[in-house]
Amino acid sequence: MELVNDGSSTSSLAVFDAQDLLVQMAFHRVPSVRTAAIYAMGTLIEELTQLGDGPGVLTIVQKTERQIYALLLQAAADGSPMVRCEVVRVISSAVFASYMPQAIEAVSRTVGEELHWRAPTAT
Repeated sequence: MELVNDGSSTSSLAVFDAQDLLVQMAFHRVPSVRTAAIYAMGTLIEELTQLGDGPGVLTIVQKTERQIYALLLQAAADGSPMVRCEVVRVISSAVFASYMPQAIEAVSRTVGEELHWRAPTAT
């Protein structure tokens, strides 16, 4: 499902419909269905940022993210290793995406300082 921000409230409704379905799937009796739901939640988290940052949209995005992360924390204790593995992948992917600019800046600053420190001096 692709979320499209066309300026209408239809996009926001699509998020809630998808989220409700994913919550139901996350508690399914078959582990592969639960795993697929967790994978889809990760995709939904990635797509939420594309809805924009309008006043109402930001509130919906934050609420949806909180609900998905709460469900992911519950799924982390699932009896299936396949489900738990997917939870780890989704959370790590979200953290990596959120902090990528800071990580790049820290690495480049460290490398720059190291190169400056090791630069040969003219004697």
